[in-house]
Amino acid sequence: MSYSIIRVVKVKSKTNTRGIQRQNKNYENMDIDLEKSYLNYDLVNDSPIDYNQKIEEKIEQNYNGKRKIRKDAVKHIDGLITSGNEFFKNQTLEETKQFFEHAKTFLEQEYGKDNLLYATVHMDEKTPHMHYGVVPITEDGRL
Repeated sequence: MSYSIIRVVKVKSKTNTRGIQRQNKNYENMDIDLEKSYLNYDLVNDSPIDYNQKIEEKIEQNYNGKRKIRKDAVKHIDGLITSGNEFFKNQTLEETKQFFEHAKTFLEQEYGKDNLLYATVHMDEKTPHMHYGVVPITEDGRL
């Protein structure tokens, strides 16, 4: 039996966010099959974005707090969604895409559709997985 796996990390600084963006776009390891890199895709954005710029835009548009945002506030949540390798072995490419579409729907319900920054699916590694990022603004506009 295979289980879905979700990892969640709070991110407070722009420097950390830049590192996450670099890793999501250019990360290299022995498990990457460069011939499959063309299969990678983003479920949220049609073209590359600057994570920090997008975070600031979303906060500016949606933050309704009465106080100034603290320097150490969590402005970005980064995470990963996947399952065991055995789960994906028996799936078609279309079924795998559907798995990540369902994961995106879950994230939209959990954090709000407008708060989802990116949902980048990597199909070029041993186990398909999705890196995602959200701005944790509540329904009433608090961060």
